[in-house]
Amino acid sequence: MSKLTGWMRDAIVDNAVEKAGINKAFQEYRAERSDWACAVADESIGGAEAVAKLETANKKIAAIVRALPEEFRTELRAGPMEGTIYASLGGMRARVNEFRGHRPGKSGLMLSSDHPLTVQFEKLEAREKELQLRKSNLRAEVRAVVDSVTTINKLLSVWPEAKELLPASAKPQTRNLPSVNVESLNAAIGLPTDADASA
Repeated sequence: MSKLTGWMRDAIVDNAVEKAGINKAFQEYRAERSDWACAVADESIGGAEAVAKLETANKKIAAIVRALPEEFRTELRAGPMEGTIYASLGGMRARVNEFRGHRPGKSGLMLSSDHPLTVQFEKLEAREKELQLRKSNLRAEVRAVVDSVTTINKLLSVWPEAKELLPASAKPQTRNLPSVNVESLNAAIGLPTDADASA
């Protein structure tokens, strides 16, 4: 009877979250949030037209730098660069830093409550809260079940489907025992003893 250890309980909870698709939903959310952050960064410097002008300027700068002797080369870029942009979205202060790579951006962007980026921000915030709540509730429910028992066998007796959630090293092993011809084995050993006595 295998004892259900602390790390096994944690692994079962984590596997349940993975199986429920919550981790995948968070990955999709983060990708969408990153796309939104890039759009906010672009908007903060004047939109797609300003971004295109900066890209053209930076290509020219890169060509000039490449033409210099190697000891004078340095990374130069045109445009404001900030690791984090602070923006006001419909009166809500937002910290935006999920954009990918080096991206020109400037703090101080103010957007109305009906601006598409503000509307998208509100939806993203609501989605993150919903995912966090779903994850928290699922973890609590699974934890309550795994904490109510002390062994793997007991867990599987109250929740047979949990077998899929067990870590690989804790799954009950099915043993392929060799087929034994017990009659010839008994004869070779002299079992049963009382059968010999009656003969």
